Amino acid sequence: MRTILLLLLLGVTPAASMAAAPAALTTASVVSAVQELTPGEIELASQTIEQRNNRAYWHVFMAFAAAFLLLLLYAVTIGRRFGKLEQDISRMRKS
Repeated sequence: MRTILLLLLLGVTPAASMAAAPAALTTASVVSAVQELTPGEIELASQTIEQRNNRAYWHVFMAFAAAFLLLLLYAVTIGRRFGKLEQDISRMRKS
């Protein structure tokens, strides 16, 4: 099923089905088109999709990295503020 979806996304179809007039896409036509593909064509299609998918989500990785860094910075800032409060409280108790 994954291969069929990959091939549909790439628009890979055998030459025989491309010569016919565009018809409604049915499950049977997709299955017959996939059966006519060679293993090399299927492998090429899946590699192309994987390369395209890896490139398409770099911004998501960067967004998660930025969010993680902001949370880390926030935790460090809160920790420093808490440390200052403890010092102030201990200094007030000594006075």
